[in-house]
Amino acid sequence: AIANSRMGDWAEDALLGEWRISLNDESGVDGGGLRREVVSLFFEQLEESCNVLRVGSDERLAAPPTLFIANRQDADKSPQQWRQLWTVVGAMILRAVSHFGNAPVALSSAVFDC
Repeated sequence: AIANSRMGDWAEDALLGEWRISLNDESGVDGGGLRREVVSLFFEQLEESCNVLRVGSDERLAAPPTLFIANRQDADKSPQQWRQLWTVVGAMILRAVSHFGNAPVALSSAVFDC
C-alpha cells in the first residue's frame, strides 16, 4: 500500500502534482474527488494500523482520537522500514495540507517534531 511505498523519495512536482489514480478498477485523472478519496483512505488505514496509538477518542461527542507514534518494535518494523513509513506519512500530510488545508486526522505534535 501507499505507506510501504517509496513515495517519500518523490520529487516535489510528482508529490504535489496531479496523480493518475485507480480505485477498484475505476481509473481517472486527479480532479479533486479521487485525490481526496486517496488521502482519506491513507489516513484511515494509518489510524487503524499498529503504527500509531489512538488516544482520547470519544464516540459520544464525535471527537476523533489523537494519533501518537507507536513503538517501532511493537509494529514489527526495522529502523529502515520505520523511517520509510514516517517519511511517506509526512509526504501525505504535505499533500493533504497543500491541497485541502489540513490533514484528515488529529496527529500528536510529536509526529511533526520527527
